[in-house]
Amino acid sequence: VDESRLKFEHSPSAAVDGAHAIVVLTEWDEFKKLPYHEFYATMMKPAFIFDGRNILNHAELQKLGFEVHAIGKGRRPDGSLNMLPPASPGNTPITTPRERLQAATVVDGKHPVLGIRMNKICCIGAGYVGGPTCATIALKCPHIKVTIVDLNEERIKAWNSDNLPIYEPGLDEVVKACRGKNLFFSTDVKGAIEEADIIFASVNTPTKVKGIGAGRAADLRYIESVGRTVAQYANGNKIIIEKSTVPVKTAQALDRVLNANKGKQNFWILSNPEFLAEGTAVKDLDDPDRVLIGGPTSDEGVVATNILVDIYANWVPRERILTTNLWSSELSKLVANAMLAQRVSSINSISLLCQKTGADVAEVSRAIGADSRIGPKFLNASIGFGGSCFQKDILNLVYICESEGLPACAKYWQQVVDMNEQQKSSFSSKIISSLFNTVTNKKIAVLGFAFKKDTGDVRETPALQVCHMLMQDGAMVHVYDPKVEKEEALTEFKYHNLTVDESRLKFEHSPSAAVDGAHAIVVLTEWDEFKKLPYHEFYATMMKPAFIFDGRNILNHAELQKLGFEVHAIGKGRRPDGSLNMLPPASPGNTPITTPRERLQAATVVDGKHPVLGIRMNKICCIGAGYVGGPTCATIALKCPHIKVTIVDLNEERIKAWNSDNLPIYEPGLDEVVKACRGKNLFFSTDVKGAIEEADIIFA
Repeated sequence: VDESRLKFEHSPSAAVDGAHAIVVLTEWDEFKKLPYHEFYATMMKPAFIFDGRNILNHAELQKLGFEVHAIGKGRRPDGSLNMLPPASPGNTPITTPRERLQAATVVDGKHPVLGIRMNKICCIGAGYVGGPTCATIALKCPHIKVTIVDLNEERIKAWNSDNLPIYEPGLDEVVKACRGKNLFFSTDVKGAIEEADIIFASVNTPTKVKGIGAGRAADLRYIESVGRTVAQYANGNKIIIEKSTVPVKTAQALDRVLNANKGKQNFWILSNPEFLAEGTAVKDLDDPDRVLIGGPTSDEGVVATNILVDIYANWVPRERILTTNLWSSELSKLVANAMLAQRVSSINSISLLCQKTGADVAEVSRAIGADSRIGPKFLNASIGFGGSCFQKDILNLVYICESEGLPACAKYWQQVVDMNEQQKSSFSSKIISSLFNTVTNKKIAVLGFAFKKDTGDVRETPALQVCHMLMQDGAMVHVYDPKVEKEEALTEFKYHNLTVDESRLKFEHSPSAAVDGAHAIVVLTEWDEFKKLPYHEFYATMMKPAFIFDGRNILNHAELQKLGFEVHAIGKGRRPDGSLNMLPPASPGNTPITTPRERLQAATVVDGKHPVLGIRMNKICCIGAGYVGGPTCATIALKCPHIKVTIVDLNEERIKAWNSDNLPIYEPGLDEVVKACRGKNLFFSTDVKGAIEEADIIFA
């Protein structure tokens, strides 16, 4: 470092005076309250602010005259940050044109400014998203007529029958409660568009299979078709709502299609991505974490956004309805799925390490999931993620990053997909190698083919690759899944261009039929019923040695080993005898003490000394007085006044600081903790030898 170029000032104003730019690198609260209007006057012009922590009020800074640059915020053509203006509080006088538009009174079900009929909704697309979403709107908004249209006659016929085309717990009840009252299913797309001015576009957006971006970019032909169809049949102003998962800036393309083909009508495009999880979609719709609505930042665009906000507000608390600009909303859906998938791939990568080192991934997951910054969700190691969204959306994100000239970002997200493929391949290879390196003509019982429990969806299911690898190696695969038929599985194999010898793939109607005479059981879906199956009976009917490969870590591995199974689980190491390396479960409090381990644990401490281990329990030594040892052991001293805690370090200056009023590290609250205990049961010393001799519990 050339020290002539680096200067530390004693005040923000001294640092800013005469500067060309302010760069915020740490999120100190005081930086939010600095007098930036005064700073602006003293700076060179143009004056820049680069907010590396996104903590400042960017709108106010722009008003002062700063050119503001912030992390992750796009820019408008005039160079200003692309931000929605803050909403006015409810008791603020209505003064702006935007506020007058928002306050306009609906007359006879029609918005007086936008000319939108508010009492009818059309949804184009009767699939996994459109069907449940708009059925829920019909249930929650009995004053709104909802018509769901699709050109697929068989699908519409199923929606109008007692056998719905998709399975979701609770969906049947929702549809039956509304169908024929204010919920209708039809193939009359033209009539539905003419009747309704609020139109949801909920069509499929698969990954392109050929052309530019094949295998990664989203195929938007169906979204484009919606735009052209709406423009063709529109008989008035319309709000078109993207419900499908689409790449960022799709609304811009849809707007061009609509406006290139429109008459006198006006169109407003909103983004309202779904955040549903298959298997809990109805619950997610009834009580969502959030509803996200993105819209144009124009005055009329904000009014259109609020029309959709008001529909959801019939049952969703307003504070859970988030509004953003269009691009943020479109991107948020892709990023949400990418982040969730990233957690799955992250813990799966650790599961492979656990298998090599003898650690247990379930214990690692529990330990890190207890951290409130991380949380426990999506940390269950498994054979990998599946479903229609995760892989498709990540690959779309990869393609967008590459298209925008961000190769490092693209490579980062591609690794999430690569890790998922590695996990499936590793699990399949483990099955084959464990069965003496061949499964030729061996019967393998596969429990579960759906990509997750409580759904019959097989799109991108991990079972596809596992079963294909086994059949490629000669196995006879017998599958049982309570919600999946063989035809659905074969369709998915065909979609992925995977050749299947159907004589080697059989779908059974019961688990026992799948297992009878099998060499191994392979669990690929976490159906609850699989936890309760009679594995003692299965063991008797299987070839020996009998194997279980638990790809979802849902079974009781200790009990299965007792029955005689050789158990293989995701992320669990093995002992020298080949059994899984597991801690035995703790005995309940009222269970008799019978094992040597339990007798040791129950031993009574006498005179501060453990009767079995001979450890003195009332003294602790910590070697190392740094950022970890100091605060940790000071807290132990505070919380355990009956224990003497000595923190030792060979650094005399550091120990001197711990014994002073100027501690060697700054942590809010640490000063009070140390002063409360120091000299009572908390001591700092350089006498390492003495502290080790005195204490039997030693922190390193």
